Amino acid sequence: MLKKYWPSMSENNLFFSFSFSFRIEINWYIVYNTYKNIRKEVIKMAEIIKIYKEKLPALRFVGKCYTDADRINGGFGHLWGEWFQNGWFAALEQLGAVKQIENGHLGFMRCYPNFEYWIGVFLPPEVTVPEGYGFIDLAEGEVGVCWIKGKDDDGSIYNMHEKCLEKLKENGMSEYRTDDTNRNLFFERYNCPRFTEKDEQDNIILDYGIYLAEWFCIL
Repeated sequence: MLKKYWPSMSENNLFFSFSFSFRIEINWYIVYNTYKNIRKEVIKMAEIIKIYKEKLPALRFVGKCYTDADRINGGFGHLWGEWFQNGWFAALEQLGAVKQIENGHLGFMRCYPNFEYWIGVFLPPEVTVPEGYGFIDLAEGEVGVCWIKGKDDDGSIYNMHEKCLEKLKENGMSEYRTDDTNRNLFFERYNCPRFTEKDEQDNIILDYGIYLAEWFCIL
């Protein structure tokens, strides 16, 4: 049959050419479908499942400040380990609590032009700051919040900053508060039980909040 279409080629060469082309097609098919499956898994790794506006009272954030120089392998995970090992959260939690807000340890960030990553908690504004800790005083205001659902071990829930900004903008929240040095104010909130208890698929939820500009409102 093959000789009919390529009369100048021998049967062996025709068979080899056909087999080689067939194998190439099969291999490309496998590669393409593998790529599609991997892409689907990547997309599934983390998703934003809720977007809303939350009102926060005047607060004093108390914690310790870190910079990009403190990163290991691109992140601050090792510093969280230090906090738990040294009992630094427990020491702050003894100072009181703000009852009318969601609970949770915080990774608080101030961005542009210099980046700071703080680990700590929200406390009442009048609290006395213990030695060895720093603080940021925050006026009453609104924050845009995204719930990020995913698995802790693949790290995808911690790399959704741009996606959160997109979703907040889609929901009418695109102007952000800045501090006295023109830095935006962001935070990761590790709420109990959303972050601490896994669902049936081993997913957890990380809160990602952004302070909104005081004058901004949805029209």
